Parts: sequence; C-alpha cells; structure tokens
Amino acid sequence: MILTRLYELYGRLEHDPEFDEVLPSLGTSKQKISFVVVLTPDGKLFDIQDAKIQKVLPPKTKNGKAKTIFVARDLIVPGGERKTGKGANPHLLWDKPEYMLGICPDGTKPKEKDKVKARDVLFPAFRERHRSFRDENKLHDLGLDAVVAFLESWDPTDIPDDILKKVNRYGDNFGTFAIQGKPGYVFDALAVKEAALREMLETDSKALRGTCLITGEQNTILSRIVETKIKLGSNPGGTAIVSFDKASFCSYGKEQTYNSPISEVAAFKAHNALNLLISDPRYH
Repeated sequence: MILTRLYELYGRLEHDPEFDEVLPSLGTSKQKISFVVVLTPDGKLFDIQDAKIQKVLPPKTKNGKAKTIFVARDLIVPGGERKTGKGANPHLLWDKPEYMLGICPDGTKPKEKDKVKARDVLFPAFRERHRSFRDENKLHDLGLDAVVAFLESWDPTDIPDDILKKVNRYGDNFGTFAIQGKPGYVFDALAVKEAALREMLETDSKALRGTCLITGEQNTILSRIVETKIKLGSNPGGTAIVSFDKASFCSYGKEQTYNSPISEVAAFKAHNALNLLISDPRYH
C-alpha cells in the first residue's frame, strides 16, 4: 500500500513545475556531482572545475554560529545506479575519475592494481561506451562529439601535474562534462536524452514480464532489482526498500524482487517519490 501511494504521489509531482529540476524522469537519476571536466568544442581539455554549491548549516546551539560548507551538486543525469558485477560498467556522460580520466585519486589510497585497472580497463570501457553510443544512435551533437574526441586523445599515463592535483581534490566522487562557453552540461542535449532512454527501453524489452502489484498492469516489464536506492542514513549508496537477499525468503522458484513483482516504471516512480520526500526538509 505504501508503494502504491508513493507511485501516485510521483504522478502528481511530475506535473508540478516546482519539481522539474529535482524529480528524475524515467531513464534518469539524481546524482551528487562534485566536479566538471570542461572541454573545448574540438575536444581538448580546458579545465577541471568545481561543481559544488555552498550550504549554510544552522547553529547547533542557541548561541552558536552558522557554518558554511560546500557540498556536491544534485543533478539529474542519464541512467541510474551502477550495475553490479566485477567488470567495467561505465555511466553515460558522468562517472568517477577512474572511468572518466583513468585516474585513481590519491585520497582513496589506491593500490597499484587499482591504478592499473583504472588506466587499462575502466577508462577504455568508458571511452568505448561513448563512442558506440554516439555511432550506434547516429548522433550529431557538438557536446557528445567533443567528449568522444577528448576520450580518444586522452592519455591516463601522461597527465599534467596541475590537472592531477585538481582530480585528487575531488576524490572518489562523481563528475560530468561541459563545453567551454556553453551553458549547462553535455547530457542536457535533447537528442542525447532521447537516445539514452531509447537504449534503456530496448534493454528492458528482454526482461521478465508479469503483473505489477502496484498498478495491476499485466504483461509489464518487472524489476529484477529495484535500482533506485533510498538515500537515508549514513550509507551514501542508499538502501533498497524491497529486497530478498537470502534463499529462505524466496518461494515458487522466484528470486529477488520477483517474489513481490513490481514493474520497472512503478518501482522507479515510487522510489523517486520517497527520495524526494526524504531530501526536502519541508516533508520530514
């Protein structure tokens, strides 16, 4: 019943202009972005800039002073949480420095094998992800072309000291791409958004189908793992509100969330509605 009410809440919020910039639409997610790789229109590195925003914390005591801190910026980006697995799973137009630049920041105290993996596995996978995304979707977008050109020319083994210093400042946080002199981010392009959503729907078309317990819709694509996590508590990765992590919880041969079948769309909407309530002090 709670998930049903959250699903209905999303339906109201998505038609309210007040929430346009904070409520993810299908195929996107809200992520905390700490830095921006700024490129020239021809794909050369111009700078790595801070994306954090200023936040004022109220005083803890009656006579205390307010404290100003800088926190990662919430942005709605293509795709969602990283798929589980030991292999490389790059995001589209946003990710950590290991993927975007082939660098393990010093603050993470990386081992030599981590540095090698970032340089020889994660970065090449990130580069190929963007090259194939552009070519397979036959996109002609200035921003995406610049990103692909940058990734094809970037050498993780030969990084200027000033750039390395900036990357180390942001640690193991998320970053994204922007073009010099152009407002917004590369992922803002409508053609890019449409292609990313189309790609996601094509992938989901191979998933298991069934009846959704929230909407009652039949023969709908079911969520194998509820991807959107609840951002509550000290766990930065979030927590699943519906999960089955032991065989004893399963029945009739069904595994994971197939035990309580929820469609991909309904799960996405319910969880994003709850995350919005949690993140906004007005609704606590």
